[in-house]
Amino acid sequence: MTVTRGLEGIVATTSSISSIIDDTLTYVGYDIDDLAENASFEEVIYLLWHRKLPTASELDELKKQLAENAALPKEVLEHFRMYPIDKVHPMAAVRSAVSLLGLYDDESDVMEKEANYRKAIRLQLRCQLSLRLSLE
Repeated sequence: MTVTRGLEGIVATTSSISSIIDDTLTYVGYDIDDLAENASFEEVIYLLWHRKLPTASELDELKKQLAENAALPKEVLEHFRMYPIDKVHPMAAVRSAVSLLGLYDDESDVMEKEANYRKAIRLQLRCQLSLRLSLE
């Protein structure tokens, strides 16, 4: 009798963004190893959001938008200072930060495409900052 462990061979969902074929992970058709070697973090964000790699001007605009929205609200910073750092898993801290950020986002309940894009911009670097803070 053959036993399959876990979800091997089971399709959990379908995705238009990523795929695994012959043990190769791709994002929008690009091999993840090639992206890791040759693309910047911001280029991969753009690829995932727009399903294409950015032009130089599109990349500059994304970097500008990310920089303008990177600051964490002081209430979120204060919240991080309360964590017992030796007992909190970094991903739990980031998950909590994302929920907390929603309290300080004027567009949190707006579900229009443009508003969702602006929220994604705000969340992207703020989550990275939250993870760094949780590891300090």
